[in-house]
Amino acid sequence: MTIQRAQDANATVAGTPGTTQPGTPVYTEDFSNHTAASGAINVIGYTGGAAAGNMSYTADWQYTPAAGQCNGWILRSTTPTPMTDLGCYNNQSTAWASLQDMAIQLGLAQGQTSSQAVANQALSESTNAPSGAIAAGTELKTASAGGIPAVPGHYYAISGYFAAANCPAQGGNSIPRETLSIIINGAITPLSSGLTPCTDLTNWGVQVKKLQSAAIQIPSGSNASLGLSIYNATATGSGNDVAFDLPQIVDVTPQLDKAFSPALIAPGQTSTVTLTVTNTSDLMAKTDWSITDALPAGLVIAPNPAAGGTCAQAAGNAFVRTAVAGSNVFSATGGDLALNQASCTLTFDVTAAAEGTYINGPGNITSNLNPPANATLTVRAPRITLNKALATPRVAATDQFTMAIRTGGASGTVVNSTANSTTTGAGSTVTAGTGTTGTYVATTGTAYSLTEASSGTTVLGNYSATISCTDIAGLQTGLPNGAVYNPAAPPTITPIAGVNIACTITNSALPILSYSKDVDKGAGTLVNPGDTLTYTLSIVNSGSVPSATIAAFDDLTNVVSMASLNTSSITITPAGTGAATYDATTKKLTWTGIVPANTTIRVSYTVTVNAGAFGQLRNAFMGKTVTNPIGASLQWRKIDATVAKNGLTAATWTLTPVNGAGQPTGTAITITDCVSTPCTVADTDPAGGQFLVKGLVPGTYQLVETKAPSGYVLNPTPINVTVSAATQTTVLADVVNQQAPPIVLPLTGGLGTDAIAYGATALLGLAAALIIWQLRRRPRLEEGQRHVAP
Repeated sequence: MTIQRAQDANATVAGTPGTTQPGTPVYTEDFSNHTAASGAINVIGYTGGAAAGNMSYTADWQYTPAAGQCNGWILRSTTPTPMTDLGCYNNQSTAWASLQDMAIQLGLAQGQTSSQAVANQALSESTNAPSGAIAAGTELKTASAGGIPAVPGHYYAISGYFAAANCPAQGGNSIPRETLSIIINGAITPLSSGLTPCTDLTNWGVQVKKLQSAAIQIPSGSNASLGLSIYNATATGSGNDVAFDLPQIVDVTPQLDKAFSPALIAPGQTSTVTLTVTNTSDLMAKTDWSITDALPAGLVIAPNPAAGGTCAQAAGNAFVRTAVAGSNVFSATGGDLALNQASCTLTFDVTAAAEGTYINGPGNITSNLNPPANATLTVRAPRITLNKALATPRVAATDQFTMAIRTGGASGTVVNSTANSTTTGAGSTVTAGTGTTGTYVATTGTAYSLTEASSGTTVLGNYSATISCTDIAGLQTGLPNGAVYNPAAPPTITPIAGVNIACTITNSALPILSYSKDVDKGAGTLVNPGDTLTYTLSIVNSGSVPSATIAAFDDLTNVVSMASLNTSSITITPAGTGAATYDATTKKLTWTGIVPANTTIRVSYTVTVNAGAFGQLRNAFMGKTVTNPIGASLQWRKIDATVAKNGLTAATWTLTPVNGAGQPTGTAITITDCVSTPCTVADTDPAGGQFLVKGLVPGTYQLVETKAPSGYVLNPTPINVTVSAATQTTVLADVVNQQAPPIVLPLTGGLGTDAIAYGATALLGLAAALIIWQLRRRPRLEEGQRHVAP
């Protein structure tokens, strides 16, 4: 015979811990190594195929054809009844036909198709004796020397497909009761007894069942060869009608699987090792297994091993788990899987101080269980890199940027290398190898702020920025992607173990827009009705990129109410850049267009101050205001004291701006009476005795007569005047002059005392008359001033 080498059970597919799989057959007899198509085969002379180790067989006499009870024949559904065995014709004339049917049913139970089952071969155990009795005995026993090699420490069991007919015979007392035994180095060890395919004692037809024995462990450190024995304990030929097929010796050793969770940690972090012991699908008890896991160098049991799991003591030796902090060896002895238990787990925590890839596989495991596949633990700290890019040319050629990774927020501690963190280059180019933090080895659980700062001439407000990050390892989620970057509130990243995050802040130059407005006469300069003013709006882009389309408007509400816009005067420089339109409804002049980089656009137009305008022209453009006060006028007349109020020419005056205390605040204006056109003096009214002074700043003045008309008395008393800002012309009350008295010449021959007395009396009278006239005139002047428009 051919001797097989020992096989590992490979009981489960690695990576499916907890999911039972069939055991690994090390011996399988399908009774088909020789065909029984033309005649039944005596099992004593049959030799199995390679799957059965080319095994030969024996049986107790009563279970061989020699006993004449239709036992020990290998047959199929088409095998003719053996003529030499009268037992096949005894008490039950249909015994052979029943066996033929059992062969088919046994094939179907194994998963064969109908056409395959017709050719399926099985071993007969009909017990059809004339006496109706049979001694209990061995139906099949492997006989070849050497047997099937076994793996020390593994678990083995026996199974086979059994069919029975006439199960209700004798009230069910004659059903077959099979004992499945394993033969170890020639010694028979029963594994399970009393097994039967009869599950329904009311069914006389064929019943099929796979019978499964308990498992046995081959002692570790020993070499063993295996065989099997199938024994029927039922001693009657009434009923007890059996056939069987596919007896097997199966390696039912549990599978050991190993996993790290998480499988990626940073140095100093912990990972939980889970060892899963998974039973084979027979679910028989497997006791007293052991595991020793010698961890790879550098990987040790954590300071808090947290040893646990679901494995527990069930039978046999005591269950002991050993996990010593700092050690690189974990062990478990006396482990058990109870009957019908699919799996159990062992857990403990490990750690590593150094980065690396730690592979824990069969070479690290010492166990009588089927070894696991490789389990890998990766120990790697997180990494972060921050880079700078420019999407447009710099605003200024000397603009540069400094990148930093910080802890503690936007102004926290810089933790990256600063050797190359500041950019160099010009335009939109960042010199390779600059503007980068380099790869920073970070700490898990720490928040890092990604910052940029200005360097050189940079003003960060002149740039917009976005930030995008990717994790090359594909582990970190929630990273910014094209997000708006705010230097005052930079994003933070809290990395997890093993990530390799690369971030880039991309800056784009912004158009740098400013606005101004000028008037040709100068802001704050006094203007008068009839004057023409030229306004110039300036829209400046001092940036390196053009603006988007903008609309810059000039609010002329407080201009066109007192002046006329000359729409034909609107011009744009440079010509063709944008368009300027005036809306009479909103009173806004709007320029719309794109301002190219480093360009100034000017919009000019003129306005003419309306006649009678007063107050001020206030022009508002994009937050910039230009104001020009409109000059006011002061008007009065010089008349005599007659009822006719005749105008008096040739008077001279001074008009002085004063404060509330009457103190001068500016230069006095000398006013002489203009009596013909054109008037070239301060008085612009050519009518004698009528005065009109233009271009005055509204406010308080003192008007003083400095020269009276000829023949009239000078009035040197100051007249307080308020030039109104609420009207173009402030009109004073008429100013009256008294005619001077005639001069009386003395008589010839000298003056006597009477003449002197008369002269003195006349002078006194004249003085009294002047005093009375002055007292009367003051109220009139004050009343005139009260009638000046406010």
